[in-house]
Amino acid sequence: MYFAILSFQNKSPFYSYMTSAPLIVYGVVNLLLALNGFFGMLALFRNRWFYVRLFSHATWTVLFMVLVDGFANAIYFITQRDEFMSWCINSSADTLNNAANVTGTSLRGNDYYNCDRLFQAEIKFGLFSTVLMIVLYVYWGACIYSFSHKQGASAVTGQRLAAEMGMMPPPGTAGVPPPPMHPIGGGGPGRSNIIVLNNEKPQSKKFSFKSLRRNHTIDVSNDNNNNQSQHGKHLKRKSVPDIIFDDFNISPTIHHHHHQQRRRSTDI
Repeated sequence: MYFAILSFQNKSPFYSYMTSAPLIVYGVVNLLLALNGFFGMLALFRNRWFYVRLFSHATWTVLFMVLVDGFANAIYFITQRDEFMSWCINSSADTLNNAANVTGTSLRGNDYYNCDRLFQAEIKFGLFSTVLMIVLYVYWGACIYSFSHKQGASAVTGQRLAAEMGMMPPPGTAGVPPPPMHPIGGGGPGRSNIIVLNNEKPQSKKFSFKSLRRNHTIDVSNDNNNNQSQHGKHLKRKSVPDIIFDDFNISPTIHHHHHQQRRRSTDI
């Protein structure tokens, strides 16, 4: 804003002499830069991605205009050396004559006032100021662009989460297509992707004598059942005489010897 005010007063912030046309243009672009700064304050206050993105684009546009015009003014000042020397000498002579009340002596036409050294110094100062403005303004624009990019990423992420949860996105955000819906529930009949879970009660992790006694009783009953089944199988394999011998505790060898003696007696 300060540069714009000086330019509209036909005064350059970097050079002692310059024509009015470049100063008016420089004042206009600096006024646009000031207005863009006020818009940026409003965008940051609203904290909406649409306004921040618009502020970033406008900032880069206005910064480009300001930097290009400042560099063009520096080149224009270098090419206007003769006009600067004439203005400097005449201005200095008039100031000296008015201050000293000198009459009849002309101090014009010669460089008694170091105007050439002033011209060289202003060239260096103008170029240095232009380079410094390029560095600072580009850094400022990069910071605004980075902030706009982060705001956009967070806005897109929030809208995507809202779309997944079935909520409406906040105003001022860009439209993002919702993700495809996944099938809900089990498949149709004959589908092989159905998982059946057994509804078993979880085992207790606490130790108690009651559970230990119950487990021991179950183990003993299981052993008895196994023994009875094995004994039944053994009985099925035995013949009827063997079962009788087992019941009366008679040895099969004694029964065989008695049977041989009866056969001998009958033979006699």
